[in-house]
Amino acid sequence: MTIVALTSRSQELRGWQQAELQQLIGVFAAFSATGSAREWATGTTELSDPQFFILGDDPEHDCVLAIARVGRVYVLEDGAGAVLAEDTRLAPVAEKAIALARRPSLAGLYARIGVAWCVMRSAVEEKVELLLVEPVELLSHVAPQLVAIV
Repeated sequence: MTIVALTSRSQELRGWQQAELQQLIGVFAAFSATGSAREWATGTTELSDPQFFILGDDPEHDCVLAIARVGRVYVLEDGAGAVLAEDTRLAPVAEKAIALARRPSLAGLYARIGVAWCVMRSAVEEKVELLLVEPVELLSHVAPQLVAIV
């Protein structure tokens, strides 16, 4: 009989306490609710400090956000590795991450600006068209001979 050693979920999550992990999964839930994250994963640094990753959609599974505990400091990084927050407590870092999840995305901002531009352009065109049509109609009632010239 062959025995295959399986890694348990508790071994995979080593380094994170259960309370910390619950907060981190709450951060993932906020990103998942907005549709910007598909799954989460854990890992360790070269010095065995625990890391928590929020991963994006298929097929690349890009890192959206990472939270690591380096010594006694929790570090929040974006997917590009830029440090967004540091604190000795996890709660403020998790709150900052959840605030980032609820922040409107840049693509959403561009979409709203585009829609506003189209609405304003349409409204201006309607007003200008009315201003151009009414004088011609007025002129046709006052001087029908001049309308033929215009």
